[in-house]
Amino acid sequence: MNDPLNQLPTDPEWLKACEEISQDAAKRLGCMVVMVALQDGGKAFIGIEGVPEKGPLADMAKDPPRLLITAAQAAYAQDLILKAKPQ
Repeated sequence: MNDPLNQLPTDPEWLKACEEISQDAAKRLGCMVVMVALQDGGKAFIGIEGVPEKGPLADMAKDPPRLLITAAQAAYAQDLILKAKPQ
């Protein structure tokens, strides 16, 4: 498989392993899983598994960039809150 943005060849076995791991995680956890795996040189896997049939998560999964941005904003906000708490 090739990256559509920069045409880097990505090992199909690595991609298959990423898909299997994200599918297994969704089954084991019983919820939607978003997996981001990155390799040197810009190779990446972004997968969404266990998407519910309806509801807010189902709507968000239809727009992966928005889902990732929302998750990043939530993580950033949590990090800011944790850093602001007195130790």
